[in-house]
Amino acid sequence: LVIGGTGTGSSLSLQSTSGVGATDFIRALVGNNGATEAWRTLTDGKMLFGGTSSLTVAGNVTGAVQLYGTGVAAAFTILRQTTPGAGGGLIALGSSQSTPSTGLFSALTTGQGVGSLLFFGDDGVDVNQQAASISCQAAANFSSGSSPGNLLFNTTPTGSNTTVQRLFIDSAGNVV
Repeated sequence: LVIGGTGTGSSLSLQSTSGVGATDFIRALVGNNGATEAWRTLTDGKMLFGGTSSLTVAGNVTGAVQLYGTGVAAAFTILRQTTPGAGGGLIALGSSQSTPSTGLFSALTTGQGVGSLLFFGDDGVDVNQQAASISCQAAANFSSGSSPGNLLFNTTPTGSNTTVQRLFIDSAGNVV
């Protein structure tokens, strides 16, 4: 089934309302007579897989793409087919001071965040308690051909809800 067009420059637009709805969504139904919802796009552009409403984590983080499920059904899988020795799965985190839509670039400066992996768990009330993190920050001003970074590893001790830095690797490779 082809909807839209098959030529260069063809596109497909889906619109849920005339623009006045606050709870409208677009969804893809699969399976026996569409009995299973595969994904849903909300009016704010968030894409949900396995869920029907967006979830806020860490008090204020409501991701643009959200996966819901139980067990391995909620896993995010990355499988990269490549030639031997060329590397495996890849997650690329990027940061810039520029506005994404402008196409202009503005270098990071000392201390600015480059990327983070944050780990949160449900405490019976919400999913706002951070258990650990791995972060990268600019060790010095970035420039063409130079992007020095520090790695920070944080964990939360028992009886606390605040992460503590446990390991720091500076841009020279020194472990502090």
